[in-house]
Amino acid sequence: MEFLKVGFKQGNHLYTSSKTPVAGAEVYVKDENTYYHTTMDKVEGKLTAVKLDPADFGERLKIFIQKDENSCYILEIPTVNKDRLNDWACEIAKFLPNLKLGKQIEISANTSNMDKKGYTYKNLYISQDGEKVQWAFPLTDIPPLSKKFNKLKNADVYNSEDRDAFLYEKIKESVEGFKKENKTAHTPSDYKTSTNKPAADIDLSGEDNDDLPF
Repeated sequence: MEFLKVGFKQGNHLYTSSKTPVAGAEVYVKDENTYYHTTMDKVEGKLTAVKLDPADFGERLKIFIQKDENSCYILEIPTVNKDRLNDWACEIAKFLPNLKLGKQIEISANTSNMDKKGYTYKNLYISQDGEKVQWAFPLTDIPPLSKKFNKLKNADVYNSEDRDAFLYEKIKESVEGFKKENKTAHTPSDYKTSTNKPAADIDLSGEDNDDLPF
């Protein structure tokens, strides 16, 4: 089984990375290493596992999506960055409880709608067996950001601690649910013993995952 790591890069584009040349891929050089980025409009296939992994670059939420009998995507989303929950982790947390193993899913991201400052909203679009996946809970359940005036900065400073804790708990609960659901179908070694591992580790530790090291 070939495992293809998928991450987000600037502009909310999904992509895979390889150390070997890929036709049509964008060449990226980092620390004297050359990588080949292939941009994707979406990642789709059968959902086979969802895990939290304490990777070298920080904890990752890993979503395994089997493309075909020979290859499997691993969508990696960092969780905590600089004492706050990553924006993509906040977004996926809204959908995770409604996803089911063995279902055909499709995940894409917003690449066009922007806020007033010109930043692209980090929104995900997910379907399951051809049906749009709804949020698992009302957004009003999510604790709002708290605001405090900072005299040094002479501006309001927002704190997302309560929101982040709520959404991170949803992620952990969902992963535990997937573990129970997946217990008889797979073992942890299923995704660790392949000799055909991704050529490059994706560092998604950046705040917006724009400055990747490969």
